[in-house]
Amino acid sequence: METIRAQSVPPYDAPGHHGMVSFLLQGRGATANDHFWVGLSLFLPAGGAERAASATEKVYVLLDGEDDLAGLSDSFIATLRAAAEEREEEGWAIVNTRSFMQPFLQYSTRRDLREQVWRAYVNRGDNGDANDTNDIIAQILALRSERATLLGFETHAHWRMADTMAGTPENANDLMMRVWPGAVARVAEEVAD
Repeated sequence: METIRAQSVPPYDAPGHHGMVSFLLQGRGATANDHFWVGLSLFLPAGGAERAASATEKVYVLLDGEDDLAGLSDSFIATLRAAAEEREEEGWAIVNTRSFMQPFLQYSTRRDLREQVWRAYVNRGDNGDANDTNDIIAQILALRSERATLLGFETHAHWRMADTMAGTPENANDLMMRVWPGAVARVAEEVAD
């Protein structure tokens, strides 16, 4: 591991930020590490960052008729309208973020639109575009496996469960399988209600 002293930490300018002090601690030229980078940022009084729309905020489902709003509260409809106006669209926009998706799924009476919004949300990192996270997920899984092996565990699950009440993934699975029939029966009762 490479140690870097505070007095020799190089500053860096974070794009889209102002009124802040930033230091690069690992990677990106501060150290030989090229797998990741670590920085430390401190906002000064009145400092901040530009609010650029994330990739998920650029994706939205556009509603274009009053019947598409069935079940939604007036305040949520106003929020959807403001989101559409912000994107220079007519109608109502359901932005592909949890704060838009969750209330729509909860209150809309339109099953077809709920499915469309849900599918857009759950597939937001699986579209083969610049924001696709499949490769990152594969890297995370490989790193988790490597860490577990280095720490002497059979799998990542064994490492995560080692200091829990269950102790092993097998014990946790056994517990879930014991409560599963009762949970399924309770769901059936509630659906019948």
